[in-house]
Amino acid sequence: MVEHILADIHHTTKHNAAINVQKLPAAYADKSLIYQVWVNLLSNAIKYSGKKELPEVEVGAIDSENETTYYVKDNGAGFSMQINFLEYSRDCIVLKSLRVQV
Repeated sequence: MVEHILADIHHTTKHNAAINVQKLPAAYADKSLIYQVWVNLLSNAIKYSGKKELPEVEVGAIDSENETTYYVKDNGAGFSMQINFLEYSRDCIVLKSLRVQV
């Protein structure tokens, strides 16, 4: 799904972001809702890192015993790195945003 979304973004949005997509485990969720979440996270990461000389976006996941945390990191505008987490467990999906000073 993420690769498909990135292909759509690449065809509709001019950008020079280096995008690194790690292997993502499957998630079982409402397809249309999770699609929209990914579109928003990826579009924002590309948009807000676009003013950097070398924009970078990383997409990945961290598996733990009972949940998977999906994330989108970028080196966006300003002095902070935006990290968006999408936590998935059997019970719910939670989106968290974290600003990290670099």
